[in-house]
Amino acid sequence: MADVLTHVTAPTRYLEVNGIRYAYRRFGAGEGTPLLFLQHFRGGLDHWDPAVTDGLAANREVILFNNAGVASSSGETPETFAAMADHAAGFVGALGLEQVDVLGLSMGGAVAQELALRHPRLVRRLVIAGFRPRAGEAEGTAPDMISTVNSYVLAQHIPAAQLVIYPDSGHGSIFQYPELFVSQATRFLDAEHPFG
Repeated sequence: MADVLTHVTAPTRYLEVNGIRYAYRRFGAGEGTPLLFLQHFRGGLDHWDPAVTDGLAANREVILFNNAGVASSSGETPETFAAMADHAAGFVGALGLEQVDVLGLSMGGAVAQELALRHPRLVRRLVIAGFRPRAGEAEGTAPDMISTVNSYVLAQHIPAAQLVIYPDSGHGSIFQYPELFVSQATRFLDAEHPFG
């Protein structure tokens, strides 16, 4: 029986697209739509919690991705979320994938929103954690970097959105409640219809 790859054991691979060498890890079990992870500001492949990545990889393939100019990827870091989204779309296309689910954390949530808006056929389901809509309230202070009211605003503007607020949690709530988050995200991603 082959060893099962995990966040820690999956090799870092590289894929060159339009002169940019992207670092990524791809692992997980199951069939269906792969889940692309988009990281927070100054984060890379190793800044995800394996409780989250391996938990979600139990039933699907996950792809951890360093955007252009981030950590072990080459190139210049894009200056806009839209440009970051276009890099992500190019990367996904070069993997030969027609569609992905996307999990964006913090700044990765902004990139995920842009990816869904700019490349709607590429994104099947979208999970945004710890980010706000463009017209949201001012940011709070650590650990409540993004005011909770922004989550309500965002959910009101995304068709068929589901909002989950975790108690006594801050900006990195998915790391504070990894098992609960994995359970809820899995249910959302696996449903035939998002709320069926």
